[in-house]
Amino acid sequence: MRRRSLIVTFIIVIIVAVAAVIIAGRNGSVTPPENAGGPAQPGLSANLNGAGATFPAPLYLEWIGEFTHLVAPGVKMNYQGIGSGGGIQQFIQQTVDFGGTDAPMKDEEIAEAEAAAGAKVMHIPTVFGAVTVGFNVQGVEELKLDQETLADIFLGKITNWNDPRIVALNEGVQLPDQTIQVCHRSDASGTTDIFTSYLAAVSEEWAATVGKGKDVRWPVGLGGQGNDGVTALIHQSPATWSSPMPSRATCPPPRSRTRAAISSSRHSRRPPQRP
Repeated sequence: MRRRSLIVTFIIVIIVAVAAVIIAGRNGSVTPPENAGGPAQPGLSANLNGAGATFPAPLYLEWIGEFTHLVAPGVKMNYQGIGSGGGIQQFIQQTVDFGGTDAPMKDEEIAEAEAAAGAKVMHIPTVFGAVTVGFNVQGVEELKLDQETLADIFLGKITNWNDPRIVALNEGVQLPDQTIQVCHRSDASGTTDIFTSYLAAVSEEWAATVGKGKDVRWPVGLGGQGNDGVTALIHQSPATWSSPMPSRATCPPPRSRTRAAISSSRHSRRPPQRP
């Protein structure tokens, strides 16, 4: 399966432009600096709140820390990783000054936000990332899947790790006789939108029965809140497939009865591919 790249964006309402762009929302306030050319800008003050996509949240928090510590100590910024859907909702409701989303806002969402704010909405690309699937099968370092097999796993049609179709794609790999536990996002997620759009493109059955979007009715699997929640589900199983999440995890076998799982994931060492 090919890697699918994505662009994470900030969604903002432009209120004031100073030098590049200085943003203030409904509850924010901005004072332009006296000397915008220097490395430190103590004259710049603002209170900005944002929320949205969980994937870029660690990077955003690092950027915020560097900016407020080294560039503008007078600026206070806060970003909460609650998922792209939640970020768009709060942005439309004007409870935050900016949002983060993996999937661009729909036309009707943009229209609603602009009507509420009385200003234009702008998408600014900030981060590139890969949407892949991750797995955790004890003793298995590499695994190949084609697009039809992947879709059928998430449709619940393939339920065991040693299913003949998976075995045929992975000659020489010792796959356990265990049930596949599918994991996915439980919250509205731009990553889910990207992954389900892919599944809808490669599987007519998926397109007809599940469709695509930030929040879909998954045929099978356990839901985790945010990328961290999906990662936790992966760690709880000795054999796991996940929908888009940060990384593939390998963990020791639990003391109780073992399970196997798969979930769509944000970043994986090696994506499923055709043999």
